[in-house]
Amino acid sequence: MSYNKTIKHVLASTSKDSTLLEVGCGTGTITTAVAPYIKHITSVDISDKMLKVAQKKADALQLSNITFLQSTGNEINTKAHSYDTLLLINILHFVEDPEQMLAETSRLLKPDGLIIAAGDCFGEIHTFHQQLKSSMLKALSYVGVIPKMHFYTILSFRQLFEQHGFTIYEEDYLHRAPLNYYMELRKN
Repeated sequence: MSYNKTIKHVLASTSKDSTLLEVGCGTGTITTAVAPYIKHITSVDISDKMLKVAQKKADALQLSNITFLQSTGNEINTKAHSYDTLLLINILHFVEDPEQMLAETSRLLKPDGLIIAAGDCFGEIHTFHQQLKSSMLKALSYVGVIPKMHFYTILSFRQLFEQHGFTIYEEDYLHRAPLNYYMELRKN
């Protein structure tokens, strides 16, 4: 459900001339949904297995305007100011150093470029069930069963971008539990 809302937002904010960089593309759900409507998308993921699934999806849809790259997102071998739009969808809460990733990816954004970001705000706890789930995730993350996670609140997620000189122009709540918060931002 939240991916469908995200795709609608991305399509409303881009055009057939847009170049996009998606970091944390996973199996290519968003990549393959938006590719037919834009000029080009470079999709990055740390997992070779995920990229292979994404490539198969793109091939099945005969999409030729996608470049897949394996990278952590902290170092992307592309010249500065290459992209109109940067997609950071449901990735920053899993990234070890989100500040470094944001600095690197924003370097690749054109001066008037747009960041579209969404993330689960596991720090927003309003019910006992949410508190229990958050505690379990923290414990699993601490012992290494799942990747290290950041437990953002809406405020701390917003501040991550504001500290790097971005202003929020649009926001939405894509999912209630866990709260999935969506933003469109531009550099000040």
